[in-house]
Amino acid sequence: MRELKGESLSVGELAARFTVGTPAISKHLTVLENAGLLSRSKEAQWRYCTLEGESFARIHEWLSHYASLWAGRVARIDDLLRDELLDESSAPGSTDADPAPAQHPTERNDHADTDL
Repeated sequence: MRELKGESLSVGELAARFTVGTPAISKHLTVLENAGLLSRSKEAQWRYCTLEGESFARIHEWLSHYASLWAGRVARIDDLLRDELLDESSAPGSTDADPAPAQHPTERNDHADTDL
């Protein structure tokens, strides 16, 4: 679809830009055409493909609704996790210092045998 942005191309011109063959490109174009995302027109023996901007505008509108919905939910989860971390750090017996990261059992401690 990126190849068709701003220009119409024949199936052959489009296929020449990819490593897959013309039949595979044609199959993908048929799927996009059936979804209403592109249209094909015929001029002599050439079939030209053009993106359908209106279809993309409808998709963008639909996705925007869900993007704002999920942004609000993610923000609420972020707030809950932040509150949870604050509660844990202010609990009696907790320390402000982070504990030292645990060493993986297969990691070598190069300083272990210097005290021998």
